Amino acid sequence: MFGLQRMGGFSALLINKRHIKGTSVPNLIGLILGCLMVSSCGMVVSTRPLFDRRDADVLQPRQGLWALVEPECHFNTSSSPAEWPNCAQALIVEDGVAVNAKPHIPKGPLDRPIAFNLSGGSPGVIQIARPISRDFSRWGHGYFGYRPLSTDAEGKVISARVWPAFCTRPNPRARATTDCWTPSAQEVRLALKDSEIWAFEDHVSDLGLTAVWVRYVHPSR
Repeated sequence: MFGLQRMGGFSALLINKRHIKGTSVPNLIGLILGCLMVSSCGMVVSTRPLFDRRDADVLQPRQGLWALVEPECHFNTSSSPAEWPNCAQALIVEDGVAVNAKPHIPKGPLDRPIAFNLSGGSPGVIQIARPISRDFSRWGHGYFGYRPLSTDAEGKVISARVWPAFCTRPNPRARATTDCWTPSAQEVRLALKDSEIWAFEDHVSDLGLTAVWVRYVHPSR
């Protein structure tokens, strides 16, 4: 579906030019990140990990500061993440862990580091640790699709499509549904293929995000 492009970097102004189809949904990032906290968003989850490092035949992301952005999100990437608009979430990605780099946002799932594992395939799979009960007493695993769009000269990914694994076609303007549970990695992959269409091509949901590498950062942030 996509040809990888090798790129050396990005200009200071990040512009996602994809046209928003239908009525835009405010703060998609808040909606999606909020779904990581509760079991009522219609996402595919499992009680045990379904992918491990033996599955990691996948292009790896360049380490450093990343922006997770909504469609048509315009901002200056050279500025501090604290100055980025709500349509852009800042993450520091390093050694299989994502850390919130935008601490002024309301308390949520990114207040603690999130461990993730990348697995190959078309699309690739991002497996994350996430709470599966409202009181955070139980933890399980959630899943996102991962389709690299461009790489650097060393073959590290510097931009990618990212989207949740939904149980059914989502409707952000309808009441959230309960998460669906699976013991099958194959079911996760099938859900991600459908969810990519819903996330990027659907006139109703339009819940796809773009992850873009911004710059290197000191390990201590």
